[in-house]
Amino acid sequence: MEDCYILNPDYIIKNDINKVILYSKAKVAAYSSAEWFSCIHPVQAMILSFFYL
Repeated sequence: MEDCYILNPDYIIKNDINKVILYSKAKVAAYSSAEWFSCIHPVQAMILSFFYL
């Protein structure tokens, strides 16, 4: 059986011109931060994309 890893379904990864933005959905669960965002390096986003479905 293959394992499926999801880091947190309340966050979204969006590609920008020279960076990647990681931000929360409009409606999040109680354990997630609402209205949160961060810019991450594209290589880090590629690594996260292996876990993101």
